[in-house]
Amino acid sequence: MNKHFIQNILRFLLLVVITLISGCGRSPTIDSPTLTPAPSLTPTSMVTPSPTNTSEQIHPKGILVYYDHKNIYSVDVENQKVKTLLSTDTVLQDLTVVQGVIYFTNTTSKNNNITHDDKEIFKMKLDGSDLEQLTTGEIGLLTGVAPNGKYLTYIGMDSNLWLLDIENNMSEEITELKNGYDFLRFASWSPNSSDLLYFQVSRSDSEGSLFLYTIEDKKTKAILPNSIISFNLTWSPDSNKELSDISILNLENGEIIQVDNRNESSGYTWSYDEVYMIYAKEGEKTPGIYLSNFKNGENNQIKAIEQNMHPYDFTWSPNNTMILYKQSEGSTNGTYLFLLGIKDKKITNLAYQEGRFVGANYWSWEFFPTWATNGKFFAYITPSDGDIFKDTAILHIQSVTSEETIKLEIPKRELIENTYWINP
Repeated sequence: MNKHFIQNILRFLLLVVITLISGCGRSPTIDSPTLTPAPSLTPTSMVTPSPTNTSEQIHPKGILVYYDHKNIYSVDVENQKVKTLLSTDTVLQDLTVVQGVIYFTNTTSKNNNITHDDKEIFKMKLDGSDLEQLTTGEIGLLTGVAPNGKYLTYIGMDSNLWLLDIENNMSEEITELKNGYDFLRFASWSPNSSDLLYFQVSRSDSEGSLFLYTIEDKKTKAILPNSIISFNLTWSPDSNKELSDISILNLENGEIIQVDNRNESSGYTWSYDEVYMIYAKEGEKTPGIYLSNFKNGENNQIKAIEQNMHPYDFTWSPNNTMILYKQSEGSTNGTYLFLLGIKDKKITNLAYQEGRFVGANYWSWEFFPTWATNGKFFAYITPSDGDIFKDTAILHIQSVTSEETIKLEIPKRELIENTYWINP
């Protein structure tokens, strides 16, 4: 065998051995990827707040939408990013989110106190795209969007109630008021989107009639003629019963069940499984928060309240285990936010905020609580540094099981109006 050939083989083997020895114990090099920001829609802006608590045990998801009279914002809950979807110098009102679509009204007036003006209805997607004007006739009030997202109702400048087929962009008049002698007090969609309840009142007296309009056959019938009904009216989740003045009206057989004295009670709200009803009683006798159980017929006081305390806005968790509610305190003009457990009756004070007088006007802070659809998380908003007029606020996202909280600083231009948590 050639001598030089053998020497070359030995040099090659020696080189391989040296390379293997020198590589032992060395970690591989990993190139750090470059993060490229996602493009934002013009003229939207993106803010990425820094959370004060990011425990591994809390992993909420979904999109949270909130708005003031000048802006509509969205929060990517999982990635903790805030986006301005829409900004205007006019007045935004009546915002609601149905089937992943944002509906709202906008007016050319810059007066925030306007309730009836040259207002029109708009809709857009959750990312701010596909902005579309739905009406062109100066409406007075957006009264509601059907839960299935196919219809909406509004009160026109003629004070009549109108139904808009959203997909076909066709409007039809539901009521024919008599030359201003009657007016509508409210309109309420059934959870299954098949019926619409509204209350028509005579200006000559306080009585009116409760009407049921059926979408399929476009027929209207009087349910409770010549009656007095307050603004508080709530459908049962199965769309078969209506709750008003602490009375239950069965729409199938017309039966009315009195639950409590309507002159002393308010805020009554069904649980999603229709087992419970929560409400506040503020009369001179036994004022407090009450829970009715329709399975066993019990009606018990959960918490006694003082005469100057006013619980309101009860919001059930989707799994029917907890309730968020607010309570105003007459002596200090402040507002509390509480969390109530149904089984253990435990009440947790989440937040308190005093309102402010500006001249003769009083401004309160409502916290705008909302639940994730799984019932495991809830969110609410507090003012930054306790200042309700500051241009930022604090969004709290809290876990029910671990009681851990994510806090995000979010922008606002005016007082916040409402929030909605939409899960993916």
